[in-house]
Amino acid sequence: MKQSIMVRRVGQHDNFEWLHSLMNQTVKRFNLDPKFLGIAMTASELKNSYLAAETTKDGFVAEKDGSVIAIMGVSLSEVTSNGYVEFGVMEGHEAILHELVEKCSSIVQQRGGKKLFKFVFSQFGQIRNKEITLWEQLGFNCDQFSNVTLSLDLKSWSVPDDFHNENIYPATDLALSEISQILMDDGEEQIVELIRKQFVEKSADQIVLTLMDEETKKLAGLAFYRIIKANEGSDNEFLDASGFSVHYRPGYSLKKEDKQRLLQATLLSMKQLDIYHVYSRITLKHFDVFSMLVREGFEDPGFEQNCTITLFKTV
Repeated sequence: MKQSIMVRRVGQHDNFEWLHSLMNQTVKRFNLDPKFLGIAMTASELKNSYLAAETTKDGFVAEKDGSVIAIMGVSLSEVTSNGYVEFGVMEGHEAILHELVEKCSSIVQQRGGKKLFKFVFSQFGQIRNKEITLWEQLGFNCDQFSNVTLSLDLKSWSVPDDFHNENIYPATDLALSEISQILMDDGEEQIVELIRKQFVEKSADQIVLTLMDEETKKLAGLAFYRIIKANEGSDNEFLDASGFSVHYRPGYSLKKEDKQRLLQATLLSMKQLDIYHVYSRITLKHFDVFSMLVREGFEDPGFEQNCTITLFKTV
């Protein structure tokens, strides 16, 4: 007798302990780094992400003979209404993912979005792996560039003797919505998504610096980060900077030295605030930014196993 598979929406009666376990098993199956701990949320947080009244997430499960064999969720961007996929599937049942992708694609279409995205773990420099192949078989296209996470210990960094801050200014009146629009205009949708998750419209713990073009006096580059407390409440509490990004606007012929100065000015501001470490997630599409960060001492301790590739599907 043929075993039937039923696809339905995620609901309040689902066993989120099992769904969490299924997603963890899946992500660890594709990420073989022994230090990788799995998805960064608890079963309770997973449940709330689907069922909270204000959630932007929807999802579907596939059941075989009453047991859930797969889950796929889609989080909708508040900026673009595009969707971002998470999933879990029992090994050997990957064929059902085709139907789950179509269900999630329909959700994105209904909300006015145009694309469905999936972030896949990869090692630094890796261009193929099993998960990339899986999502390509599901109709996704692979982005041309991977994303990497870098960090810098600011205690070991010092500003160069020849540094000067000409044409670099703090942007105390530049709202998050304005920054987002600048980045969207420049085709940096992924950076917009990142800052929308980590930043709020205006806050004292968010720092923005701008680089003005010398000839036109218009904004040619910007750098931003958020101040966070590490080990909050402990005797070892200190400040870190997260969400750090540097962006240079196309259409301006900035000198390499001026680009480096904006980066150095931002690091100097962190040093003045007694920030210990800074973390940055960047795309290798902008290799000049990557190389500038490396020149200032940024490195990837342990992060080289957890780079990401973006795959997308037009819906």
